Amino acid sequence: MQQPDKITGVIAVMDGRDGTCDVILNGQMIGKYHVQIKYGDQNIVGSPFGVDVYYGKTGVTSNLSDITVNAPFPLKVHRGEIVHLTISMSQKTSSGPIYCEYVTATITQPDKITGVLTSTDNRDGTCNVTVHGQMIGEYQIGVYYYYKEIVPSPLSLTVEQATTTDNPNIIDVPKWLTKEDTLKLIITSYTYNGEEETLPCAKIYANIDLPDMTTLTRTITSNTNGTCSLAMNIDIEGKYRFSVSMANQHIEGSPFQVV
Repeated sequence: MQQPDKITGVIAVMDGRDGTCDVILNGQMIGKYHVQIKYGDQNIVGSPFGVDVYYGKTGVTSNLSDITVNAPFPLKVHRGEIVHLTISMSQKTSSGPIYCEYVTATITQPDKITGVLTSTDNRDGTCNVTVHGQMIGEYQIGVYYYYKEIVPSPLSLTVEQATTTDNPNIIDVPKWLTKEDTLKLIITSYTYNGEEETLPCAKIYANIDLPDMTTLTRTITSNTNGTCSLAMNIDIEGKYRFSVSMANQHIEGSPFQVV
């Protein structure tokens, strides 16, 4: 059995003393469990299968009019920029909290390829869905709570070509590090419409997805030589995903992964 947090374990099998066996799953964690039942070393018919565990009815709003999707207007960005959709409870209601595990989003890219976006818990009673506009054209985004669509979803996102001719660059990105190493990134200067510009380090941010599924946001340090830098201690083993952006636009070399 695999829990929603990816931890695996073994479920005891009880003899029903009538020619049958019982397997009891105690769903203490919200999310999807993956269960595999074998006889000998072979899966029995119907195995493996999934079990979804939800919150009880108490504390979970069933009135979708209580929930809103907050998005920038107009919903139009340059290629490489990031759009944040915030899902929150209406201020006019005192319904129970939003459980971000139930918030999902579907996305249809300009090339008609579809995908699913997961939400992030902002720890303030709201959820966040992040869209990366990597392809020029029109995106369609549907946002759902408890598998029901939230107004004003679906949303249309237009991605246009950026006017910047040469974005900031991340240099010397390592592919892997060992635990307790320090990751050091250097971001170089850039040009805009052919003329060199001073790099505004205070406007550059890094969102870091950690191996334990949490996300950190780090500001960038300004160096005396006109570059910017980010230093971070690697304390957890696994895969890190870095998204470095300026004015909601990915800089060249972002996003990237370090193992």
